Amino acid sequence: MDMKNIKKSKLNFAIMCYGDYFADWQAKTITHLLGLDDVNLSLLIIDDRKCNSNELDKSNIFYYFKEKDLKDAINKSIFSLYERHTKQNSSSCSSVDLSKKIEVAERLNINMDKGDSSKYFPKDDLSKIKNYDLDFILHFAFEDIKGSILDVPNFGIWSFHHGDIRHYKGGPEAFWEIYYDEPVTGSVLQKLTNNYHGDIILKKGFFSTISNSWSKNLDQVFYGSAIWPSQVAIDILQGNIDYFKRSRSKIDPTIYNTPNPYQLLLLIFKCFYSNFKLPKINQWTIGFSEKSIDYFVKNKDDRDITWLPIQGRSNFIADPFPIELDGEQYIFAENFSYKEEKGKISYVKLNEDNTKFNFKTAIERPFHMSYPYMFKHDGSVYCIPETFQAKEIKLFEIIEPDKWKEVSTLISNIAAVDPTLVNYNGLWWLFFTKEDQRPDTDLYLYYSSNLLGPWTPHKNNPIKTNVLSARPGGTPWTEKGILYRPSQNSSQGYGSSIVINKVKKITPDIYEEEKITEIVADKDSHLPCGRHTLSSNGNITVIDGYRKIWNRYFIRKIYNKIFS
Repeated sequence: MDMKNIKKSKLNFAIMCYGDYFADWQAKTITHLLGLDDVNLSLLIIDDRKCNSNELDKSNIFYYFKEKDLKDAINKSIFSLYERHTKQNSSSCSSVDLSKKIEVAERLNINMDKGDSSKYFPKDDLSKIKNYDLDFILHFAFEDIKGSILDVPNFGIWSFHHGDIRHYKGGPEAFWEIYYDEPVTGSVLQKLTNNYHGDIILKKGFFSTISNSWSKNLDQVFYGSAIWPSQVAIDILQGNIDYFKRSRSKIDPTIYNTPNPYQLLLLIFKCFYSNFKLPKINQWTIGFSEKSIDYFVKNKDDRDITWLPIQGRSNFIADPFPIELDGEQYIFAENFSYKEEKGKISYVKLNEDNTKFNFKTAIERPFHMSYPYMFKHDGSVYCIPETFQAKEIKLFEIIEPDKWKEVSTLISNIAAVDPTLVNYNGLWWLFFTKEDQRPDTDLYLYYSSNLLGPWTPHKNNPIKTNVLSARPGGTPWTEKGILYRPSQNSSQGYGSSIVINKVKKITPDIYEEEKITEIVADKDSHLPCGRHTLSSNGNITVIDGYRKIWNRYFIRKIYNKIFS
């Protein structure tokens, strides 16, 4: 299909399915699409075998004994029992009746032809489907499909693969990442082609692997990607279809099949063992340098940092931001108390010899405060601290280091994490994640023509789903007109490293960025475990880092949790 001149004002789509009942994550995918004004569900393409027989009832252990290989049949039967148990405990896999929401769609029941282990649609049914002038088809049934059906919709047939497609193809979903101790579990939405290894990736994301529960790992991957088809539909309506023209992926990963009983037992043991690990706490401190932020981006490390002394085992200092006030250079940062289990904003003045660092309280509230994002505008100094417990993004003017004036609540009723503001291309852009919606993984963007608002959400929020580089991690900056955004990589645990992203496109409708480099901790330093905030003011660049320690407040918290 030639997409050069395609500009759609409305989209028609179909769903390949087994009837009115869907897994909850599939129901959410469909509901997102039906919530779009210019998207219409025209047709249900129903797998007639599942509706009228037990041919596809793979939850029945005797189903697999139709196969000639007895050993393989036993493996699949045993695994099917465990899979059924797991999905019964998974909210994303619970069955939902969508009959009322999808009753307007026409129905076409189809019996499939088989050929070379793939599935080909009968010619008469292909002709019927073509009459609906479909833009895309959601693939929730018929397993592997090949042939002319893939070219019927204008924008193809969209299928999910829940797993890291770089390494694991086949199934079961989100299983092998736990088995092989992978830090992240991937997911993709792809446009199917007749080349098994050549599908076109439309959306992809990465989630921190939940190693103690296959059902929870399934839930986060299923739910976390459910919005993607509606986001692609919005892109099509906006004319943003460049990624449909990409060359087909040339990924050739190992094809995984049903785990054998030994592999299944090992996974169960891994999940059980993960529940009894006693993690140490992260003890953060901050450091600074008189080199520009660009120096650290190019050198990818922090060996030229002067680190401030660690504050002790009962609290830590993190999230540093430098700013100049009345000709003096200050660093503002989060000061977290393990005893009180909340943070406040503290500051330190950089003196001439940089040997004495006495932190003082800048502002404290009854709720947690952190990430004091500093910036200048129209001759004044402002701060937007993280206050997710208050469910608001609030703007303060800094009169003096310990004298803050509330200016405005920019956005209410939102548990924003690490709000980061930048003025670029004539608009204000506000990046953050949400504490109650995968705070290390889903990135949200709002924009406004005025600092005080009103603020409008980006049409394709969340604009990024990636634990490797979503959550904001410091001060964005421009170089030769290009915007660069620091972010956190929490794939190996919170604050693993700092990823620098180059923003390729940013409009109210489109957001695209790509990773250009990563700043990692020096494993031989006294803070070898991670970095997660990089910010600057002129030639002053600040960063934070941490080590792992035991802490009596944390041990007491675990004790109370177990014996309460």
